[in-house]
Amino acid sequence: MQSVKEVILTSTNTSGTWTATVYNYITGSVIATHKKPNVSYRHLQIINDTYLIATDTKNPYLYYWSLHKPSHTQHQRLITPGIVTALSCTPDGSYIVLAVDEKIFIYQASTGQLLQTLSRHYQAVTNICFNSDGSSFATCGDDGFVFLWCLTDVINNYNQAAPYREFSDHTLPVKSIYLGNFGIMSRLVTVSLDKTARIYNASTGDCLATLIFDTALMSVCLDSNESNLFIGCSNGIIKYLNLRCLPRDLNVDIENNSVSLQGHSNQVTHLSISVDCMTLISGDVDGKINIWDIPSRQIVRSIMCQSPVLTATLIPNFSNSTSELNCKYTIPPFERPNHEKKNNVIQISTSKNDDFLLNEDLYLRNNNQSRRCNSNSSSRVFRKNIIATEKMEKINSELYQYMIQYLIDNDKR
Repeated sequence: MQSVKEVILTSTNTSGTWTATVYNYITGSVIATHKKPNVSYRHLQIINDTYLIATDTKNPYLYYWSLHKPSHTQHQRLITPGIVTALSCTPDGSYIVLAVDEKIFIYQASTGQLLQTLSRHYQAVTNICFNSDGSSFATCGDDGFVFLWCLTDVINNYNQAAPYREFSDHTLPVKSIYLGNFGIMSRLVTVSLDKTARIYNASTGDCLATLIFDTALMSVCLDSNESNLFIGCSNGIIKYLNLRCLPRDLNVDIENNSVSLQGHSNQVTHLSISVDCMTLISGDVDGKINIWDIPSRQIVRSIMCQSPVLTATLIPNFSNSTSELNCKYTIPPFERPNHEKKNNVIQISTSKNDDFLLNEDLYLRNNNQSRRCNSNSSSRVFRKNIIATEKMEKINSELYQYMIQYLIDNDKR
């Protein structure tokens, strides 16, 4: 049987034998498990098709497994500045961005160097999302704010590491965001507990549409064509909208312009769509994962977990990984946020014999001698500058006279 091109990567909020599992979404069978006893994972990410990284829900740790090893039990642990509330990485795996409460930390994956610390949110950051080319990323939080950051600007501290777009339209915490394709021209979609979803132009900052619901919103995703929008609600319903058929109005009532997918009885925590735009994956707080066929809007298969689903996303199938493959790089320990303060030591240079500091007469005599030396050296430099200035003025005057005479002679001829 031909192997599938994509698999489901899930994490659940439990501390059992394992909490990160890979499923075959066609058969529902378990392909791999990433074990760390008594640990529950909050966020999962794939770095450059090389590592799987996960954050601990109770401790300031980040775990990672090599995807090129046949055994998924061997893991490494990194120490983070605190318990991570949001995590993301660039598509090429060069940078890792994580949030600890309201602060955002940007690390270089290959060196572990802390490149920048951002502090713009007033409450905990709940989600971080990069666009398709990794040039920008969006952050949202419990304060209702959404910020767009240019990665190059914040790393190089251009514009005092400030976001280039700021959105404060939501009145309650923003639970999920989507930042899509087409680089800086991508769309930004935000969903909030205030029962609204907003679609922005990331380049101009214009609000393209405000979608009004009758319940709180928990998750969002778009297909690769960015024409079909799926929004997970707190009542277990998934709203399916065709963005090409929405009325040309800034405020859109969802009841008459969407299709309801009913397969969950509680909050839909995560949504993901396959590359071919034919399959939708959804997970809820009851531990249920549904696999939908998008054209028919039917559930093909359901997978039951023992605890609430935190992540249910489709990733490429790395079934051909072997121990002979070498990793593209290794992830070193993260630099601590206060690392730069270690070298902030004032060094005082003294002479070999500093007894003159206790002798007033000797101190004044040495001080006067140094002043006279400095005065003499300053006078010599001043005289040299005057001579050089006079020489340049003479040369300029001669050049001016020559050009005047040359122009007069040409005019006579």
